[in-house]
Amino acid sequence: MLPLAKRQRMCERFEQFFELPSREKEKTLGALSDTERREMEVTLKAFEKLPPEQRHICVNSFRKFSNMTAEERAQFLKNAERWKEMPPEDRRAWRTLITKLPPLPPGFGLPPMPPLPRRPASLTNAGL
Repeated sequence: MLPLAKRQRMCERFEQFFELPSREKEKTLGALSDTERREMEVTLKAFEKLPPEQRHICVNSFRKFSNMTAEERAQFLKNAERWKEMPPEDRRAWRTLITKLPPLPPGFGLPPMPPLPRRPASLTNAGL
């Protein structure tokens, strides 16, 4: 894991990248391999379309993720996978619930994640 100061500088530089003139952006991307550059360009185009405040939220979220311990990151990624497996209507219900509930009191802890949907026996028996 990188030292805290280095991780913070990395996030700050990432945010500053979007303020660079096009020529400087190209120069920066030129240091990557062709494959890395193509992948990065796709990501950057999507990121660039976000409003500045949304980009700032994304960078702050990445900063939080990078400051997690290895165990916390593993748990986060596991929860993200569970979230992706939920049907859209369940995700929508959770988003609504979270935005309408008041914040938890200090020291209360985190609420439990919902259980994963069970696969029908016909799919389980078929080896899927």
